[in-house]
Amino acid sequence: MATASFDNTVKIWDPTNNTWTLKLTYTRHTSEINALEYLNADTILSAGYDKTIQMWSISTGIQIRTINVGTSVISLKLLFNGYCLASGLFFGNINVYNINDGSLIYTLTGHSNNVVDLILINNDLLASSSNDYTIRIWNLTTNATKFILTGHGYIVFGLKLVSNDTLLSGSWDQTIKLWNITSGTILRTFVNHTAEITWSVDMLSSDGQTLVSGSRDQTIKKWDATTGQLLDTVNTGLQIRSLSVLKALTPNQTSMFFHFN
Repeated sequence: MATASFDNTVKIWDPTNNTWTLKLTYTRHTSEINALEYLNADTILSAGYDKTIQMWSISTGIQIRTINVGTSVISLKLLFNGYCLASGLFFGNINVYNINDGSLIYTLTGHSNNVVDLILINNDLLASSSNDYTIRIWNLTTNATKFILTGHGYIVFGLKLVSNDTLLSGSWDQTIKLWNITSGTILRTFVNHTAEITWSVDMLSSDGQTLVSGSRDQTIKKWDATTGQLLDTVNTGLQIRSLSVLKALTPNQTSMFFHFN
């Protein structure tokens, strides 16, 4: 497992037998790291405020390639073709690079502020969220915006794909929204958090009936995704920055990973 830090490093951990062993520390970034993306089992991409995307070996720490972006990078997403990398940037652009040689292929323009999250919907569609309070659905065949999803009242952070046509988002407006991305409409809004939600929304059940969220209000909440009803609240005592559900290994087994501020 890889973790990025405010100390400009990426650390590779081995959690074998429930004992977390530090295997390697990557130190070639010169500023805070915002994004990580796996290329394959031994290659990782990292990016951040030093305005670079770096490709390097997980086993050796050897740098394979550096892409000089020219502005800070906040988010990364490998596209389905396996050689294109989308990068969400300060000031609103999304650059798509050829990871084989580091060349810029094209730029998606439309957001008016930082692009903080990226998620693939399918081979042809990419979703992005931004400090401009919107989510954009991009057609990767035409490189044009298909939908602009509006309704959040502040920065939109966490995006999670629920199904081929539904998307979850969390926002600093303290709400979670469920969207139909075929029609570009809001299906439901979940309201009960009392502080910002960042990268901390996910589906708790594989049937799409239950979702979970975390917030800077120090709580984790469970919701009925079909009605919007709040089902449970857990007070953690710590602000939650990100959350991810480890899908069930058995029908009754589900785990979650959290990143606390």
